[in-house]
Amino acid sequence: MLAHLHYNRCCFFDLRHDQLNPPPPNPASPESRSRSRLNSCLFWALGAAIFLFVSGLVALASAYAGWSSGVVIASANASSTALAEVRQQCARLPEDLATGNLALAGARLESLRRLSPSPDCLGHWSPMATQAWLAALPSPTPTIVAPVPTATALPTSPAPAIATLIPNAEYDLDALLAAAQGELAAGDYYAAIDTLDAIISLDPSYQRELTRDLILQALTTQAQTLFENGKLSEAIVLSERAELHGDIGELTFLREVALMLQNAQLFVSNNPAEAVRLLRRIVYNFQTPRLMTFDMVGELQAALAAYGDWLLPSDACAAQAQYAAALELQPLNWTINRDSLTAKSQRATQACVPQSQ
Repeated sequence: MLAHLHYNRCCFFDLRHDQLNPPPPNPASPESRSRSRLNSCLFWALGAAIFLFVSGLVALASAYAGWSSGVVIASANASSTALAEVRQQCARLPEDLATGNLALAGARLESLRRLSPSPDCLGHWSPMATQAWLAALPSPTPTIVAPVPTATALPTSPAPAIATLIPNAEYDLDALLAAAQGELAAGDYYAAIDTLDAIISLDPSYQRELTRDLILQALTTQAQTLFENGKLSEAIVLSERAELHGDIGELTFLREVALMLQNAQLFVSNNPAEAVRLLRRIVYNFQTPRLMTFDMVGELQAALAAYGDWLLPSDACAAQAQYAAALELQPLNWTINRDSLTAKSQRATQACVPQSQ
């Protein structure tokens, strides 16, 4: 019995010793080579999986960053679109006042007054424009001048309120767009402009190309009509609004000539020399004897006569030259009496003879 137990313990001891200290494997055996190849394949597969996972994370991060940046830029553009026109009108007021374009400055201020809320620049430039207008008024010295056309009123339709704070869900943009297209087809351009302004203010990205093309069409067509009817101030303002949305074609030339005509009409009473210069440029340099309803030759003749009246007390010879130039013109409609102009020229000629002697 004791011998058997001893034998078993010895066997158990020998067995545990062999298991805990197995003989080293033979590297040259087929089994070892197969195991090495398997381990190498598993290692490369794991490396490739980790690389693909990291690459996917980098691509997702880049896409998210680009999308976030695009959202920020689009939001900034949308918030600034509604105020871009107001900022441009405010920025052009100092230049208008500095160059004496008082009629255009008045038209800009009138359009800004229609906005709600009123822009900050209105309180600053409105008093300065009033002072400039008062300074440009003619002196009380009686002179014979051509009648100055009255200022044309701006469109009676109210300017659309900036609606960027109104939720888009309350409006059917498709219905508004259909209404604008119907107004364009019916020739109601002011209504179409208001509707399209509202659409762009509510959602600048909605049908962007179509809405810009439609409002450009409405603005340019209405501006052309106003030019043809002699409403220069309104036409100038609408042409500048249209230019924010695209090319306005021949309206650029009409606007430039209209601006010179308005300035000449303002200068004819207190600075007739400048009025004559501007009108000669229109008639001779621009080859525009007529602008829609305006007879530029008649405007030039009136300015020359006013310049002669202004020169006569101090320089009869120079005055006679202006009267003679006015008599040589052949306007479509004489705005001044030819006999009266001839008499003034003769008196200037008589007064010039003693001066020349």
